[in-house]
Amino acid sequence: MAHRFQSTEVELFEFLLEDEFDFPVPAQQVWRAITEDIGKWWGPPFTLLSDATEVRLEPSIGGRFMEICGENDGALLGLVTEIVSGRLVRIRILRPRAGVFPHEVCFTLEHLSETRTKLKLRHESWLKRGEQAEISKHSILTTWQTVLDERLRQWLSEGGQATG
Repeated sequence: MAHRFQSTEVELFEFLLEDEFDFPVPAQQVWRAITEDIGKWWGPPFTLLSDATEVRLEPSIGGRFMEICGENDGALLGLVTEIVSGRLVRIRILRPRAGVFPHEVCFTLEHLSETRTKLKLRHESWLKRGEQAEISKHSILTTWQTVLDERLRQWLSEGGQATG
């Protein structure tokens, strides 16, 4: 049987987004929100699968970041590669979107006071050069702004607490 191999060269460039979000709640509350309760404030349209019913993060080394659709369907989006309980979680994203190549997201919490926390975001990625890159950069930036500065902020302001 003949084998067929194909290779395509793609010019990539490194993309780095760093941002900070201040929340008027204790660090432990932000930690629970980004680990245990992520599915309560993160969802469509910021999911890979349009029919995702849940977003889940397992906060341990090798833990899965995933979307669930029904009982047995879903998508593995990434794996936790580093965790410092209550302070840092780093996720290697496995399911990149078009024009965005493997990337890594890191959330770091800075305890500012008993009732104030800074969440630092670091998103490192490789993008394919071309007009799609500008669309990808804009999409990454607006996604994080909406997911963290709007959805997470609203969840925390409404008193979001761990359920378990």
